[in-house]
Amino acid sequence: MVSVMKDGVPEPYSVDEFDQFVRVKIGNPDILLENRVHKYEITYTMPEQVRFFDNHDEIYWNAIGTGWDFEIQYAEARVFLPDGAIITEYAGYTGYFQDTSCECEIVIVNENELEIKTTGSLYPNQGLTVAAGFSKGVIPPPTLSDKDRYLVKPDLIYTLGAIGLGIVLIYFMVSWYLVGKDPEEGTIVPLFYSPTGISPAASRSLTKMGFDNKSFTASVVNLAVKGIIKIEKIKDGYKLHKLVENPADLPMEEKSIFDKLLKHQNSFSIGDKYSSTLNKALSNHKESLIKELSKTYFNTNQKWLIPGVLISIVTIFVCFGATLNYDENTFIGLIPIGMISIIFFPILVAIFKKLSSLGSLSQALTMLGGLAFLGFIGYNYFGILDAIDLLGSIDVYVVYFFGILLISLLTLNFLFSYLIKAPTVSGRKLMDKVDGLKMYLNVAEKDRLEQMHAPDQTIEHFEKLLPYAIALDQEKHWSDRFETLLASASEGGYQPTWYTGGTIRAITFSTLTRDIGRGFNSSVSSASTPPQSSSSSGSSGGGSSGGGGGGGGGGGW
Repeated sequence: MVSVMKDGVPEPYSVDEFDQFVRVKIGNPDILLENRVHKYEITYTMPEQVRFFDNHDEIYWNAIGTGWDFEIQYAEARVFLPDGAIITEYAGYTGYFQDTSCECEIVIVNENELEIKTTGSLYPNQGLTVAAGFSKGVIPPPTLSDKDRYLVKPDLIYTLGAIGLGIVLIYFMVSWYLVGKDPEEGTIVPLFYSPTGISPAASRSLTKMGFDNKSFTASVVNLAVKGIIKIEKIKDGYKLHKLVENPADLPMEEKSIFDKLLKHQNSFSIGDKYSSTLNKALSNHKESLIKELSKTYFNTNQKWLIPGVLISIVTIFVCFGATLNYDENTFIGLIPIGMISIIFFPILVAIFKKLSSLGSLSQALTMLGGLAFLGFIGYNYFGILDAIDLLGSIDVYVVYFFGILLISLLTLNFLFSYLIKAPTVSGRKLMDKVDGLKMYLNVAEKDRLEQMHAPDQTIEHFEKLLPYAIALDQEKHWSDRFETLLASASEGGYQPTWYTGGTIRAITFSTLTRDIGRGFNSSVSSASTPPQSSSSSGSSGGGSSGGGGGGGGGGGW
């Protein structure tokens, strides 16, 4: 503020800040003015109001802001540019916020001066905006030390974000080259029996280089096939029955399950209600597999993730802080975009994981659903800017950039957590054998089986390899191959000794597969999950009313 004059005499005023505005209070609320026309002159300066483009510079100014409570019968604005400036393009806008029409007249007084006049009244919350583009070189462009809200600060944010993203990408690539490259794969030949020295759960964990509930399911089925326990399908889940008191020669992870669930009791039920005992059994199972496989057969190399995660966090916070210094409204706009990214990214990860475990048709359908979901999220992701823009003018490109930067960093960290895992040389050799078994389990054609010189298809052979088929996501292929054999055996009175359920008399391999491979795994997941506590140029016609600098509104005491 420079001064306030009323009828040619200095008038007292005060200035305070609220939200993104500066409010000037003029006069005294206890003094009633004479009922006549009064002339006020308010003189003030504002920095950072020249906009710089490739072929011109510009003043884009809200002469009358869209926040006035009063009807304004007539408004006029005059723009005086420095000597040497030549107005090359101009535009005016009237109406409510973001209206693009203009009930106004624009007159070029001379090459560096213009005036704009309204041709009708401005109703409450209607404004008058003028934009004047002029020749470059008259006003020096900002330096890197200046706080220009339209050029330097966004460029700085883009630069900081791009540098941070580049550092994360380079770090991950170098780290993968150092510790994440897999040993060369050997020759894969069909394997008709389980690899020596590796259990079904261990085979899954080795190929995935990770641990999940299906490894647990494969171990339980293997205990049942061995005759140590029996699985019973009950109304609301499954029940495990102990058949052997002290089983010997069990893999560490299978022994951990038996000891936790059945060592001191004859049965254990797994339903849709949370069980802390089952959750502990899952934890023990995972720890046993880690001891058995980690370091010897593969390395997760998770410690190599830490620097990349830290650099990513620093990049986000630096860009976040730089935006706060640049523009408060734009800073506010980053918050919902960041929240949307963080909330929905795990859903995208879940879709990715689901795709990796499905067959080709299911993968295609899931991918189509995932793309539709992404389209929906993308529409709302950027559509939320309309709501944010109600708060005031924001730099949408900065908000877009921040959202894309956040998603990119999340994606890089997620992908690297997979890529950095690597088998050891001995682990790669064992993986080749597991891949050979998976090749055999996946084959359904009789001719190919004969070419492989596969063993005879018997119920005993089916049962022995079923836990491995479950572990390697091949249970459907394995079951389909034995469908005819099991149907014939069922007619002859065959019943599995290790499994019983409501459909056992009319059992089919597909039913058995669904109940064991999916149903049991789903029950384990349910019972082990704890319950939850409750900008374009205005002078070239791309602007709108209220879209420039200055503006605001006013009212009375």
